[in-house]
Amino acid sequence: VRPTNRGRYRASFTSDANLMSRRYTGFCLTGSKSITTKQSYMNALIVGATGTGKSANVIIPSILSMAKSGHSLVINDPSSELYQKTSGALHKEYSYVVKRLDLNDPERSCHYNPLARVQTFSDMRKVASLVVRSSLGHTRSDPFWSLSAVNLLSCLLALLHTQGDYTWHMAGVRHLLIKCAADPATLDPLFARHANEVLFDEWLAIQSLDEKVRAGVIATCKAALDLWSDEHIAALTSIDDLELESLRD
Repeated sequence: VRPTNRGRYRASFTSDANLMSRRYTGFCLTGSKSITTKQSYMNALIVGATGTGKSANVIIPSILSMAKSGHSLVINDPSSELYQKTSGALHKEYSYVVKRLDLNDPERSCHYNPLARVQTFSDMRKVASLVVRSSLGHTRSDPFWSLSAVNLLSCLLALLHTQGDYTWHMAGVRHLLIKCAADPATLDPLFARHANEVLFDEWLAIQSLDEKVRAGVIATCKAALDLWSDEHIAALTSIDDLELESLRD
């Protein structure tokens, strides 16, 4: 942007040669020329209608350009188009280990258990809060139901954690919730046998709620866990073979 003699400003686009080069290994924005890796961390906005070549001219060349320098890549690819067009080259030409997380094709997908790295009760409350908030959104008027659902889900997570790795997944939590919905008292022996004093008091607080209120809390919690009613999602998240720590290797 340059000021004119009259004090006004005049804007113009710079030449792509000032920003991009065939030697750079960041985002490829023209199909042949890329910006630097440092500039790529500043983000880029690509706008175009469907079928105008965003993937062919920008995304796919960017993936291959950055692969030449050995960058670790995490690619959001809902349609699987990018996987189909680049995974072979990444593996054969650049020796990448390509891992695919595909909720629509669990048989060919790697698996991710969101509870695999959860150990403490604080971790469990964070997971419960995230699940409820992402499923039901924020409630500004009356947060009672969401907060109560977080409390119930945290208790069920803590109870499930005492049962071993075999059931330590979100589908297992939903199974406990279904039993709780049918008859909350059926979980009393499990809490009495496995819960510490703090967890048992939390469970008693939930049990002491008015029957209709408790039913509403359970219904809220069921809505938050509805994703795991899908057997494919349940299977994909029941084990964990996606080593997130290896993404930077």
